[in-house]
Amino acid sequence: FLLAFLLFIIASNAGKKKTAVLIAKIAANIRKRIIKKVRSIELRTYEKINKSYIYNCLTLDVENIVYLGETFFYIINSIMLLILCLIYLAWLSSLAFLLTSACITSASFAYLIIQNRIKKKVLKAREQEQYLFDDIEHLFHGFKELSINDKKSEDFFYSSCKKNINKV
Repeated sequence: FLLAFLLFIIASNAGKKKTAVLIAKIAANIRKRIIKKVRSIELRTYEKINKSYIYNCLTLDVENIVYLGETFFYIINSIMLLILCLIYLAWLSSLAFLLTSACITSASFAYLIIQNRIKKKVLKAREQEQYLFDDIEHLFHGFKELSINDKKSEDFFYSSCKKNINKV
């Protein structure tokens, strides 16, 4: 068992390094493709598109892809370790194997239900985040006017920015 566990650790570390390199290449390619598409659109289309959405894609989405790639590696790694441990547990005691399998199955279902709820809330927060990025873009485009006129600056902050910051 110890030899198998040591082999698992060595293989896991080698896989982790290769996965990190692969994920970095994938993220770079996604960013290149998005930037290439933005550069190739016409001026009219560029003026109509939501720039904060593109910014989100370039930063948060690619960051999430990198995070998911790392997470995917750890998930596969954990599943392999779990299967090996369950086989060993089944060899030791069938009752312990059944109880452990039942607990793992119920925990997995609970995780999936909670994950679905979180996913909905994250999507809602992301929509609100786009409004916040739009407000920040307006701030940058109207910076001179807002710095000169304190009343407009206060109105802008309290009517748009503060409301959207609290929603995200």
